[in-house]
Amino acid sequence: RRQRFDSRRADIVVAGAVILETVANHLSLQAVTAVDRGLRHGVLVELMRRSRPATNGGIAEAATVLGRRFYFDENHARQVSRLALVLFDKLAALHKLPPTSRLLLDAAALLHDIGNSVSYQKHHRHTQYLIENADIPGLADRERSVVARIARFHRRSAPDVYHAGMAGLSTSEARTVRKLATLLRVADSLDRSHHQPVRGMRVSVSDSVVVISLKTKAPADLELWDVAHEATLFSRVFRKRLRVEAARS
Repeated sequence: RRQRFDSRRADIVVAGAVILETVANHLSLQAVTAVDRGLRHGVLVELMRRSRPATNGGIAEAATVLGRRFYFDENHARQVSRLALVLFDKLAALHKLPPTSRLLLDAAALLHDIGNSVSYQKHHRHTQYLIENADIPGLADRERSVVARIARFHRRSAPDVYHAGMAGLSTSEARTVRKLATLLRVADSLDRSHHQPVRGMRVSVSDSVVVISLKTKAPADLELWDVAHEATLFSRVFRKRLRVEAARS
């Protein structure tokens, strides 16, 4: 074995051969063709075959795959993503962020709770770590870092530009995180029960107030109570009061 294989792999060749023989027998294979490439090459080929342009759909799909790896609450994640993107679109004149920021908000919304797989306590910090160290096709390293901070600030400390959690970001990136994390916090509050009571919503903007009108399919008392706690931060970030109304439909 040491003569024919890399000495670092000599001790695992027999075990590998047993697995290969078992698979070949189970599948009734007549022959097996060896290739001179490793597992990483196969992973790259698979990614190339499945690759898509860096669109919202492609990044969202990659984020969803990552979320499933950590057994996230997919229904909640998708609901928060949907609500956050509605807020982003309807408040474009208010936040004044480029369209590409929408992709970052979508990814952060889908992944904001994956830290629960480590521990619910301080799960927002675990979420940041997991995203920063994950591979999300379609996102560059800096973009992934921004997504991680947006998700990190979905709860607890406010996303202030000078917060220690913003360390390493440029001033522009920190401001983007501040605005998107604020939208994410509102969207997350609107599904606080994780039961998706919000069926739809309209957003209107006036000189002094942003009004979110919800159509709900079930009581949303918890959501209304929770989103009220985000009104102060929303007002500080966007310089407008936030008012949320709900009606059963």
